[in-house]
Amino acid sequence: MMSNQNRSKARLRRFLLSAAAVVSAAVSFAAPASAQWNAANDEANRQRMMSSMRESAAANDRRNADAQFQAGLRNQGSSSSASTSRGTSGSTSAYSAPVASQPVDTGPQSVVGTRTFTVLVRETMPQTIARVTREAQAGDAQSQYNLGRLNYAGYGMPRDDAAARKWFAAAAAQGHAPAAAQFGYLAMYGRGGPTDTKAARAALRTAADGGDSYGQALYGLMQITEANQAGSIDAPLPGAIAMLVRAADSGEVVAQSTLGTLVYFYGTNGEAKDVAKAIRYIRLAAAQNDPVALQVLGEQYMAGGSVIQRDTAQGLKLIRQSADLGHAPAMRMIGILMIQGSNGAPKDPAGGLKYTRSAAQQRNPQAMLDYALVLYEGAIVPKDLAGAAAYARQAADAGYADAQVMMSRLAYFGEGLPKDYAVAARYARLAADQGNSDGQELIGEFYSLGHGVQKDLREAVRWLRLSAAQGNQEAVGVLKQPEVAAVARGM
Repeated sequence: MMSNQNRSKARLRRFLLSAAAVVSAAVSFAAPASAQWNAANDEANRQRMMSSMRESAAANDRRNADAQFQAGLRNQGSSSSASTSRGTSGSTSAYSAPVASQPVDTGPQSVVGTRTFTVLVRETMPQTIARVTREAQAGDAQSQYNLGRLNYAGYGMPRDDAAARKWFAAAAAQGHAPAAAQFGYLAMYGRGGPTDTKAARAALRTAADGGDSYGQALYGLMQITEANQAGSIDAPLPGAIAMLVRAADSGEVVAQSTLGTLVYFYGTNGEAKDVAKAIRYIRLAAAQNDPVALQVLGEQYMAGGSVIQRDTAQGLKLIRQSADLGHAPAMRMIGILMIQGSNGAPKDPAGGLKYTRSAAQQRNPQAMLDYALVLYEGAIVPKDLAGAAAYARQAADAGYADAQVMMSRLAYFGEGLPKDYAVAARYARLAADQGNSDGQELIGEFYSLGHGVQKDLREAVRWLRLSAAQGNQEAVGVLKQPEVAAVARGM
């Protein structure tokens, strides 16, 4: 007769193999959309969206500034109209060289990407740079701003974010709103120098008060981010929302994405959940290639619902577009769909694995776990237990509960890392403390066996009951074991 301890080991082994066989949980899109997306109180989803938005906002500025600045350079030679535009150093005998060619109905992407500066007709590029530098060094705020943009975009000089930050800061100190917006961005995300939240907040406030739409977008996002970090994501922020609406309606993609994918999608910061309004802003942001908006819009098409008719082909196209822009959550999603050949995606394990690996290399916790399971299973690539453990550990140490469960099981059996019950119990407890039912079941069972922790049947029952309450049938089974059941009856 098999002992309880041996039965437990056999079952733990079965669970690990089962998890690897399906390469994590299948990505599914339920219809109607409310089955998956009506999650106004889903804190985990909101936290993931907040993280995605901040990452996307940081990446968007650089990518779009590069593309739009280069587009402006290509058109520069054909421009000959004498004008002085917003953001120039000011000259009547000059032509304006556009830095962006953004459609009127979508609006600006960033300060750097959308303003223009003046190049004197008689000047060569080195002469233009020398002139702007002299003016900036003499204290002219507009030239300081222009020199910051030249350094940021690498126009006629090597790209230098530190120098850009210096000159934006100098112009911002003089109240130059567009420069304050750009300095606020650099300080907010630690570009060209350390992250400086206090300086970023002050600069963005200056930009927002000066009517700069990009500054308003970032200042609104910053206020929502800070409220979220303080655990008050539902606290009303009418001023921040009003700024975001003004910025979004003027075409700022950061504001459109924030309002669409978070505020109106989930109903946060005192705003009512409004899916139709959310989708309107999401579409606007997606039209500007915002990766988060593209992914969410794609997911909406995959799910279907009252606002968007289900269209899996369009959904897959948008998610892949987001993935191809380097957005790790979308890469993870399209990778799993291709590996499984599910939800209308053509089965392409090799192609899907490329997306999954790329997302894992960006340290996306879900993708790291997916890739760990692929390595553990050894069906698509050669089996690599050490590699599986390495990726699972990174995801687990990043706080991903499902990866903590896998690490617990790997450590329990000594697969890819030394066998260590104490390590297994530690990771199980980390997952359990996050409310993960598998983690609760594991730590409960470890307490019942005395593996990695001192045997404590009352503590075992406590954790097993929590797990069972979430529908975990394995926990129900362990609670029925004679020794555990006897203690449970007395509690």
